[in-house]
Amino acid sequence: TTRTLGAHVFEFRIMHRFGLINGGPNGGNTYGSFFGLDNGAVTSIQLAGSLNDKTDILLRRTNANKDLEFSVKHIPFQASASRPWSLGFYAGFDWISRDGIGRNRLSPNLQFLLGYAVSPQLSFLLTPSVAFKTNHHLSITRPGNPPKSYKDSRSTTALGVGAQYQFKKDFALTAEFSPRLSGYQGNAFAGDRRFNTWSLGFMKKMGLHIFETVVSNTQEIHTNQYIAGTSAIAKNSLYQKGVNLHFGFNIHRQFKY
Repeated sequence: TTRTLGAHVFEFRIMHRFGLINGGPNGGNTYGSFFGLDNGAVTSIQLAGSLNDKTDILLRRTNANKDLEFSVKHIPFQASASRPWSLGFYAGFDWISRDGIGRNRLSPNLQFLLGYAVSPQLSFLLTPSVAFKTNHHLSITRPGNPPKSYKDSRSTTALGVGAQYQFKKDFALTAEFSPRLSGYQGNAFAGDRRFNTWSLGFMKKMGLHIFETVVSNTQEIHTNQYIAGTSAIAKNSLYQKGVNLHFGFNIHRQFKY
């Protein structure tokens, strides 16, 4: 989003994504896994703060590869009554701290953010993005006889789009889609099939709290993880179509000082 926290604000955020709704490595266990709620979840805990009314910084950690992300968001051109568009950037890096990862543990990223408010209720977001060194597999090999190990340091470029519709004062619907354009998009010969990520959300604001329920085709939350695409593990009819689903939620809490 091109919105910033505003001056003198901290925000604590918890993001949670349950397992696949059809459950298990072989799929087809929707009810037995209680729509993914019984499967392993991915979480991220984030603390963000405003340096001024145009600049935020954030630090967050996820259990997916024990990844740490540090980022800065700066929006020098913010929407106003006379200007419906906003423009800025989001830049940072991810550090994979989990043992056993030997490839590309430090991965920078850069996103340009262009927002446009059609009305006070409806807004759109365009995010040209590049995530560097997005292949984190420990063993990367090319097919051949014999197979050859190599270092894959490619980046992934994507063009994210998003929308938010605020249909009541404190209620909103959100949607986002991040199609990849070039670079690392998974290795089919290594069984690493990936799909473009998308999410749908329903938000409710209560004072300084925001609650959001999410349906998404990815568990991964951090920038250098979701830009490279989701990698579904349940190889069934849903998997072939790239529409495996995860339920999830986000909780935001702001503190003003």
